[in-house]
Amino acid sequence: MSARFTRHAVAVAWLTGLTACAHGNQSNRVPSDSLATAGVPDSPTDAGQMMSEDLVAAWMLRSDPPQRPTGLRITFTVDSVSGSRFYGELSHFFSGNVGTDPRDFEPFIGSVRGGEIAFDVTRRSRPNAGVSLVGHLGTDTVFCDTLVLGPDTLTGRGRIWFLVRENR
Repeated sequence: MSARFTRHAVAVAWLTGLTACAHGNQSNRVPSDSLATAGVPDSPTDAGQMMSEDLVAAWMLRSDPPQRPTGLRITFTVDSVSGSRFYGELSHFFSGNVGTDPRDFEPFIGSVRGGEIAFDVTRRSRPNAGVSLVGHLGTDTVFCDTLVLGPDTLTGRGRIWFLVRENR
């Protein structure tokens, strides 16, 4: 239990720092030395940079056990990569029988560090209803360690969430 809490705390600290950097908010920035002591590398590894180049694609959110046809359907599209950062947008959002215009979500900046990935997507009309994801890279798959949609944490409820590459 303590290892799980620590991993979650690291994910939250990393995502907070990433969001602060992406939006220029210096007051909420997590100092890089606190990330290093939390076990997250301060600078990307060569392997992390190589893997980040493979992120340029559309990524569809999936879960195991399989979700119902009317369940949550989200697609993230990564447009470009620069070093350990990647840039993209939410290109499809459908929950139940209600779709949301993807233009209601801000473009995002993500980060890859040593095979771990993090990004935060802000919703324009309801900033507290965005999407936050921290996970680790597999082959053509991103396994979600932390997935937050609005106020709800979706990981850890007997369901495994992951992103699957839609195209190359």
